[in-house]
Amino acid sequence: MKNIILSTIILYVFANELQAQWVKQTTHTGVSLWETKFISPDIGYAIGWTNSTSTFLKTHDGGKTWAKTDMPNTYMFSVQFLDSLKGYIAGYDFGCSCGYIRKTTDGGNNWTDTKLSETFGLYRIIMKDMNNGWAAGYQGRILTTNNGWTTHDSGSTGTGSIIFRELCKANNDTLYAGGGPDFATQNQVYRSINGGKTWVKIQDLTGKFSISGLYFLNGKTGFMTGNNGVDVIMKTTDASQTWTPKYTGKNSADLVDDINFSSVMGYAVTSSGKILKSFDKGETWVSESSPVSNSLYAVNMVNDYTGYAAGESGTMIKRVTSPGIAEPELINTVNLDIYPNPFFANTTISFETRNAGPIEIKLFDMQGKLAQVVLNKKLETGNHQISLVRSNLKQGIYYIQLRSENESIVKKVLIE
Repeated sequence: MKNIILSTIILYVFANELQAQWVKQTTHTGVSLWETKFISPDIGYAIGWTNSTSTFLKTHDGGKTWAKTDMPNTYMFSVQFLDSLKGYIAGYDFGCSCGYIRKTTDGGNNWTDTKLSETFGLYRIIMKDMNNGWAAGYQGRILTTNNGWTTHDSGSTGTGSIIFRELCKANNDTLYAGGGPDFATQNQVYRSINGGKTWVKIQDLTGKFSISGLYFLNGKTGFMTGNNGVDVIMKTTDASQTWTPKYTGKNSADLVDDINFSSVMGYAVTSSGKILKSFDKGETWVSESSPVSNSLYAVNMVNDYTGYAAGESGTMIKRVTSPGIAEPELINTVNLDIYPNPFFANTTISFETRNAGPIEIKLFDMQGKLAQVVLNKKLETGNHQISLVRSNLKQGIYYIQLRSENESIVKKVLIE
């Protein structure tokens, strides 16, 4: 039963994939948006700045309308919300020439300002809850707090010259940070395994890689985006000791700027407006149609099929599915198996139906295009086996979709 439920969940995602698209939002601002955070499909926030004025945006209707608050004499780089009311922003304050962190408990209508005594800006803030969190920025500083930034400590990084623009939490005690000798050059990876108290440099990629994003699924498995001569996504499974390219583009001037995962799907965006997606937790990546060509700096997936991306000149796009898609019910099909998998010439699809009725089996490629109709007929109750012949299909990853009157299930299949 566990495998049946999992297959149903995967299919629901895939069925939505086949009818999904990215659409433009209207934010009524021209500032570059550096980060966006959504806590539900409808409620989200974004921040950015131009010249010396920052802008905070919020929506409570899925991006149909955006409320805007300008904050003069500041650079705002990072936003973190824990629910619809409680959140933080971080950046740089021109008035005191220092970093600042602001807190809200009413959804951004009012802010409590904490101006840090250190004379450096903050590029990333991460909060575990309203009291415990981390922030990273200039002068080799990665700060920690356990009281909502009433006070804070500085975790030892062993350097006073590195600028940290990336910070991510891998699990309760493990964090990763990306930095470099200046704002534009980010080529070093640091790790803390004690909640940010001490940091160790575990990768120096000088001359090899320009980091623009870090994202870890757990303490050892994560992704690094950027440029190593072309736009690229790298993956590690050994806590950043080694990195393997999982996506390699063709544009030397392009960067993969940001990456984000939901439970199943992964998405990344680039400085040329490209959108990349993964069905298999980052092992393979394909392009998805983008409605924009300007730079995208941030992507945030709310769930497996809804997400937002933000970027240059107030750009905000939303990933939506066609209306009327209902979650399938587990009624007709009680099992689905494919063996052998992977296969070279042919494989057998086995399944069982609990009620008589029409059954449709289709094969889709990674882009969601129909590759083959395997079966389309009415079947009686019982066990069934259908042969899938490779024919003229190319090597690669495909998805088998089985659909009855009340249910759809999908499984991945690899043709060698």
